[in-house]
Amino acid sequence: MSVSALAPTSPNNHHNSKRMKPASATATATASTSGEINRLSFLQQTCASLLFVPNVAYAKDIDPVVQGTKKDPKYESCVSSCMFECTKPKGDEQKSRAECLPGCKKECATSKEQLMLGAPKASS
Repeated sequence: MSVSALAPTSPNNHHNSKRMKPASATATATASTSGEINRLSFLQQTCASLLFVPNVAYAKDIDPVVQGTKKDPKYESCVSSCMFECTKPKGDEQKSRAECLPGCKKECATSKEQLMLGAPKASS
């Protein structure tokens, strides 16, 4: 910042004559009072834009092709939370994932395909 961009804070106060404030600060104060932008117009624009929020995209429905398969989101979520609860240490014992998987499959499965190991073979 150059010396020419500084303006004295108070011409009558000789003790603070060396203390300067930027000239841009005084320009900003006058610009806001002249109506360029002020708090009221900013708040009005902001509140108006919040009232006209576009429709929010919600999770889409489950694809009927994956419903009842191992890729069914409900089945995957159920197995995941069941495995988490089953493998948590309970006192001195802790089950492995291999020990928990059969029980979690039985608890969460809604079709025979979800109970099977691997993927079913395609009919030919």
